[in-house]
Amino acid sequence: AKKTSIQNTPYHSQLFHENIQIPYGGLYRRTTSCTKLNAEQDTMPQSSPPKPSIAIVGSGAVGSYYGARLWEGQNYDVKFHMRGDHYQQSIKGGLNVTSIDGDIYIPPSKLMAYEHTEEIGPVDWVIVALKSSSLEAIPPLILPLLTKTTHVLVIMNGLIEDDLLSMLRDVVSSSSSSSS
Repeated sequence: AKKTSIQNTPYHSQLFHENIQIPYGGLYRRTTSCTKLNAEQDTMPQSSPPKPSIAIVGSGAVGSYYGARLWEGQNYDVKFHMRGDHYQQSIKGGLNVTSIDGDIYIPPSKLMAYEHTEEIGPVDWVIVALKSSSLEAIPPLILPLLTKTTHVLVIMNGLIEDDLLSMLRDVVSSSSSSSS
């Protein structure tokens, strides 16, 4: 991580910028601010910025694995979209991922599981790990999660990128025209 600082007068505010590499090629810039009111006073850091938020849409075997690995590092707020029995079992017993790379258990008290993506709200990243047979369900599921700066990572089998992009454009444009 590369750190830089900027000093301003008369309050001697300092901003520390840290570039953090996000798995799979992304970059997140975290800024921490410290202020000295006079030379004798210690520098007190202000509250740190929120962690990047990630929604896992499709929390089956693949989605749960990647979501649990991201949660494990404690650098992200990972929110899992789950349905039916999987949701009910997870909110009661937590999420358990078994892997040759090491098992992960997210206890119910720390698991952020949601039945509806509207409950999750806008996030920084969306990881879609649904089966390709669910392609048509994706746009309405992820629309409540999106902002102009949200990144979407699709982990699905098959050649679906063009179809999915076309469907997303249609949903976004119809959503924009109905809210005007």
